[in-house]
Amino acid sequence: MIMDAGHSPLTTVSKNTFRRIARDFAATLLPGAVERDASGQPLRAEYKAWGRTGLLTLTIPAEQGGPGLSYPELSDMIQIIAAADGALAQTAQSHFGTIETLRSFGTPAQREFLLGRILAFDTFGNAQAEAGQKDGGLPSTCLTSNGPDYLLNGTKLYTTGAFNGDWIRVSAQDDDGNFVFAIVPRETEGIHFADDWRHFGQRGTASQTILFKDVVVPVSHVLRRPEGQPHFTPLLATFQLTHSAIDIGIGRGALETAKDLVRGRTRVPPEALSRGWTRPGDDHHLLVTLGQWEARQHAAELLQAHAAQTLHDAVQTLDSDSVAKAAVTVSKAKAFGGDVALQIATDIFTFAGASSTRSELGLDRYWRNLRVHTLHDANWWKYAQVGAYALDGISPPVIASQ
Repeated sequence: MIMDAGHSPLTTVSKNTFRRIARDFAATLLPGAVERDASGQPLRAEYKAWGRTGLLTLTIPAEQGGPGLSYPELSDMIQIIAAADGALAQTAQSHFGTIETLRSFGTPAQREFLLGRILAFDTFGNAQAEAGQKDGGLPSTCLTSNGPDYLLNGTKLYTTGAFNGDWIRVSAQDDDGNFVFAIVPRETEGIHFADDWRHFGQRGTASQTILFKDVVVPVSHVLRRPEGQPHFTPLLATFQLTHSAIDIGIGRGALETAKDLVRGRTRVPPEALSRGWTRPGDDHHLLVTLGQWEARQHAAELLQAHAAQTLHDAVQTLDSDSVAKAAVTVSKAKAFGGDVALQIATDIFTFAGASSTRSELGLDRYWRNLRVHTLHDANWWKYAQVGAYALDGISPPVIASQ
């Protein structure tokens, strides 16, 4: 049972209901999707509305008051939302990342408080990437002691979900050079949003630069890796799984839009008329291409489902071999799914002809959103990870102890 801010029952998200709830919410997003994308407006209201469905509590364990659903259900839900609005789907990626972070960082009291905020429908964003930061290195953002509290100072890039959400999860290093996370309310004094997100896709994510200047962080809001935590966790693979779900979901949205366009067309080229084809659906060339798209999209969705289940199984044991296998399987799904989605989003215009390029249709948003989002992690590195594991058993990177 999900509770509202006053702790009264509001809606129930379960294994049997989450898909229906997600589809109902996605249906409310579709009518304004083109206009939202064209304007590039931040999706704060939409993000909050998504939270109010209870879907953003999906992976909170049952013993902590949540639905207790697993990675396969999370992947399915993200795909449903991404098919309707890819930018909104990405906005919550770091929200679920916060839930996963709490598996590896923080105290039971911190988990109870922060998961409680999510159960009260608060939303979370991230502030992790930095200019020039090297993978595996400590952030340059610093968390320094200041009496009973800490002061947070630094600059972050690609802060998806931070502007649109209620809370921000910030990676930093403390006075002793330890990797930590600071959890700060969005409205905290000293947080400055640069309003510099000018990319041609995923506009509504508002993934802008943030300057943190002497932001006060109470000790209760600093997450640390507990002693004895394994040096390998599925945390990075979990982030990759949601990235993959976003791409595959956008691909499904483009494919369904393409089919709707073909069904609504009556004009065929002279070559088709000469063969006696009177509607686009008669064109064998179109049918072959559509069949290829359907097969590849379905294959991407099945590989994603397999990756999600493999990751779920790895979490149960946190065995290093299981975590490595899960990470490789997620890399397969992410690389393949992104490639398939990009091809569908590119070829959608072939089906619908010149009229499909009208700006009011906004069909270019699928390709633009995918092109921007798939560059988050280059697919060739995912394929390289798969090849290295297949050939020499080399495990892909996981979140290690910092």
